[in-house]
Amino acid sequence: MTQNEFNEIVKRMNTAEDSNNNGSVADALIISDGTNVFKHVFTVHGRKLHEVRSIGKLVVSLCIGILIDSGLYSVDDEQLSLNTQIWSILSEKVHLLNTTNIVFLKKLTIKNLLTQTTGYSNDELLFSATLKNHNYDELLDIVFNEPINNEPGELFVYSNASAFILSAFIQELTGESLYEYAKKVLFVPLDIIKHSWINYGKYCAGATGLYLMSEDVYKLGKLMLDKGAWNHKQIVSEVFINEMIKAQVEILDDKWRKHPLSPTGYGFFMWISNSDRYYISGAKGQYLIIKPSKEIIVSVLSNQENTIPLLNSLKDIL
Repeated sequence: MTQNEFNEIVKRMNTAEDSNNNGSVADALIISDGTNVFKHVFTVHGRKLHEVRSIGKLVVSLCIGILIDSGLYSVDDEQLSLNTQIWSILSEKVHLLNTTNIVFLKKLTIKNLLTQTTGYSNDELLFSATLKNHNYDELLDIVFNEPINNEPGELFVYSNASAFILSAFIQELTGESLYEYAKKVLFVPLDIIKHSWINYGKYCAGATGLYLMSEDVYKLGKLMLDKGAWNHKQIVSEVFINEMIKAQVEILDDKWRKHPLSPTGYGFFMWISNSDRYYISGAKGQYLIIKPSKEIIVSVLSNQENTIPLLNSLKDIL
């Protein structure tokens, strides 16, 4: 990519339909191509800590990978792995009224949670409609009492529940919150200095509520592109990164397939496209997109109800 080509993308973002009348559909943009790194800040929001919403799920996944790689933890006398069943760690933390869920909860694995194949059918679980009517201290109970209608591993249903469950699991397993663990094993090694992450009651929200600077979202993309390595040090194993970006689940629902980035599969909290592309996105225009064959990383922070104009501005490089 040349500076002129990047400038053209910036121009398109400045002239696209802006639902907030901020003068641009983006707050901050970073694009790299393996040789050059281009950055542009469009609004005052792009110079500050910015909520990245579901990009928080990427941090959850990376932390799980680091936990597994460490070999320090076991559950039910077996070393932690993707096939670890999580219920024994969390069962005493939940007031379970819906006892029909027990048979499913005992089967629920880390991999089921990372791939959003928990067995739940409710794709609004732990989204705003749930949150506004309940005390945050009740959310773990709400999730585990939500009817499970399918065997874990059988059905893909995207929600915020999986990442929140993993956040609670990490805290109960390690004795420190997901946020504290992420700071130690991920943010410090990547020199991510400014950040915050909200709690849902006693647990880090996990699925959302993470605030980062634009350049630090880009760092997470660089870590992914470099297969878990940073400054010649392996932060997350290449084996785990490869599993993250592999289509573990086929995406068939038109709700997702008709998205401008046209995902055809889902990895570990990552959307996978057949066209040599994987990405993670947060509501209202937070995107981290990686195209490995061309070493392209795109990091975008925004706050748009309609993200189509934003993505259309990037279509030439994606």
